Amino acid sequence: MRFFKFSVLAAIFLIIFSGCTQKISDYDKLQKKLMEMECYSCDAEVKYISNKGESSYQTKQLALSDGRYKIETTAPDEVKGGIILYDGKMIWQYNPQIKSKVSLNTPDKPERTQINIFTFLNNMVKSQDVSVESATMDESLYTVFEAKIPGMSKFFSTEKLWLENKSMLPVKLEIYDTDGKTRVEVSFENFKYNPKIDESVFSVDNLGS
Repeated sequence: MRFFKFSVLAAIFLIIFSGCTQKISDYDKLQKKLMEMECYSCDAEVKYISNKGESSYQTKQLALSDGRYKIETTAPDEVKGGIILYDGKMIWQYNPQIKSKVSLNTPDKPERTQINIFTFLNNMVKSQDVSVESATMDESLYTVFEAKIPGMSKFFSTEKLWLENKSMLPVKLEIYDTDGKTRVEVSFENFKYNPKIDESVFSVDNLGS
């Protein structure tokens, strides 16, 4: 699993932005911020929505542009401390209740990969149907990017990412099914671009320690 470098993304942004009414300087700043992102950390509430109801999880997330990531669940209590780690070669799962870690010899689930902002950016590059629009929430101005999700999945068809123009921080990501219904909602807090991350965080030997 490897992610693109953002030279291709630059061309896409130039095409998208040419048709927008906002000041081009706002888009220039957002484009530059995303293109320079090599990693990020955040707290995120992830809500999964199905015909059977909703399930919400509080998480701490780390992600690198090369594809590695770590997701730790902090709530609810019954799954607190659970960790999913992709070390660049394999997916690992840590269960704090029995203090065990196991490798998962299957492709990662879209429920996890699609909440990764680097995955969203990768989808934007691959998508032939990308759009951008402005939105206002709580008297703040946001830029909303939308992209198709490759694979033609019924439940993971398109997704949108909201960035607050002033802070340039991602605040929300939503994934929709082919009927336009929201299937996943991610609310980001304490988002940090390019924080210093110790490489040992992605070592299996340190998983759960």
